[in-house]
Amino acid sequence: MDDDTQLKVLKATTEGNVGDGEKTCTLLQKAKNYEQVQQEVKDMTMMRTTSNSTIVFWGYKEQIKNITFEDNINILNDAYKSWNVSETGNKTIMAYIIQNETDSSFYDLYIQGNGEIYANKNSSFLFYIFKNIDSINNLDLLNTSNTTNMVNMFYGTGWSSKKFKLNLGNNFYTNNVTDMKYMFYNTGFSSTIFTLDLGDKFNTSNVTTMSNMFNGRGNRSPYFKLNCSGRNVLKVTTHDNFGDTTKVTPQQWKY
Repeated sequence: MDDDTQLKVLKATTEGNVGDGEKTCTLLQKAKNYEQVQQEVKDMTMMRTTSNSTIVFWGYKEQIKNITFEDNINILNDAYKSWNVSETGNKTIMAYIIQNETDSSFYDLYIQGNGEIYANKNSSFLFYIFKNIDSINNLDLLNTSNTTNMVNMFYGTGWSSKKFKLNLGNNFYTNNVTDMKYMFYNTGFSSTIFTLDLGDKFNTSNVTTMSNMFNGRGNRSPYFKLNCSGRNVLKVTTHDNFGDTTKVTPQQWKY
């Protein structure tokens, strides 16, 4: 019986009924640490959004020009709106919008946490049709190591922007993701020169579905550059209409 299975047994029994001596104490300590870590991760996880969600900052998504992740909570006094967006409601993750300096009809969105911010296990639709976005900054602060679903995650993000480029950074782990369909569908659709940098942690070894994953991305750009150095698509079973990769450089995405 492995440690994880034994921890589950320990959770359902009392200290005196499981094992004996040093091993029991060790496992009980592991169980305590395990649950503590799980709670800490849950406390630092963003509230989930869905395709029909109207909660928090989603109501302003078409008016948002830039998104910036920050590693400390410091809501500016002149913030137009602010929200508690932590999954457990304990205010460990906050968000606010402030008027964009260049165009007063738009806002900039800041998502703040005390250190790392965990993406929800189901992060589908997270940036869905934030169509006027010009940039997403500091994505390295968004921990995606627990995420399993990225369906439509960047669908239509930066659709109307003329200068949108997407860089996932070097901390965008996808090892546990199984579904990526429509993930970058129409991302940067109108961008003049569209670049999509997946970073070196973008691993699709457990992904089984990526249909329409890149369709329409940078559609109006005469040159589409894709950095996919971390790719691995060995388990993919569904990739119909995967997307036109004829303009991909410096290497072709293979499936």
